Amino acid sequence: MKRHFIVAGAFTACLAVVASASASGAAFDAPAGDPQADVASRCIEEDPIRTNAEAVERVNWAIGCNLISQKWEYKFYYDVDANGNRVKKALFQYPTFAHDDHAVTDPPQWPVWTPARDANGKFTDCSVPPDVKFYSICKLAPWIEE
Repeated sequence: MKRHFIVAGAFTACLAVVASASASGAAFDAPAGDPQADVASRCIEEDPIRTNAEAVERVNWAIGCNLISQKWEYKFYYDVDANGNRVKKALFQYPTFAHDDHAVTDPPQWPVWTPARDANGKFTDCSVPPDVKFYSICKLAPWIEE
């Protein structure tokens, strides 16, 4: 089965967030000096998640490992309508992570880091390199089957 990604204008609205957390759970500001250039392409090409169930697994893993705060959980699953009501998103979002390479690369490239999975596709543990930081929020990578 062949899958093709659909890149639509609406998909490019991936969000950059203003808070992130280290492996120890301590909050800090988003990576400094990074323009968050082309986050949508980065999500599709280097860290694609294609189903709401996979997005929920990534969010739960990140919260359980103290990489993101549970208070951000609703942002992955809900939008807020004009009346201030939460409305469930059709396509969920998920956190993406990157190596903080600003000390060795100018300008920093923030290479994508993805958590390890076992043979069944489940996250193995909370082992995260010390230079890995929360990078952004990705939307699901839409695709079609042939």
